[in-house]
Amino acid sequence: MPRGADDIAIDAPPSHIVAMANDQPPERPRVEPEILPPERDDPRRSSGIFVRVDQLGGVHRVFIPRPGLPSIMFALLVIALVGGLVLLALAGLFLFWIPILIIGLVAAILSKLFGGRR
Repeated sequence: MPRGADDIAIDAPPSHIVAMANDQPPERPRVEPEILPPERDDPRRSSGIFVRVDQLGGVHRVFIPRPGLPSIMFALLVIALVGGLVLLALAGLFLFWIPILIIGLVAAILSKLFGGRR
């Protein structure tokens, strides 16, 4: 028995769609957003980042300013010092093994020259 379009179509939508269908109008915002023009010069807003931190004592507002020239120079100095210390450590490690390798090479040559087979 062939099925027609009337047999396949469902009169009522599935239950999950009925539960989601809501004839109430959307809720209006409780507070109107404040729209600030881009050229507004606000003294509260300076170049930097405000972060809200939620801790046990409540929510705190932390201001992280943009780094100035002295901060950038100090950070570059610290990076250069750390890089120099790493380079110095690697050079020391390399220079430490040079005499040990030379002694091992000389010992191998001498044992070959004077050891001989018996």
